[in-house]
Amino acid sequence: MFVFLILRGFKREGNPLLIERHAVTIALAIAISVGGFTEVLQGLVIPMRVASPYDFIANVLGSLMGWGAYAFYKKKQLGVRN
Repeated sequence: MFVFLILRGFKREGNPLLIERHAVTIALAIAISVGGFTEVLQGLVIPMRVASPYDFIANVLGSLMGWGAYAFYKKKQLGVRN
């Protein structure tokens, strides 16, 4: 859902062309970085928590699913307008 919402915001009118052109890359980089940072925090800072590479992989897969959901949403939205 995070990537979906980031992409939706980046694709709105009024954003610089560079952001619109690279919205997917930027959104995935943000979401994957947040997932990785969360795992690092869990492993190093938060007591009684452990970092898990499997959780990070789940974060990456969830980010990719958000991108897919956004692509599906846009495809359906374009189909309705025609």
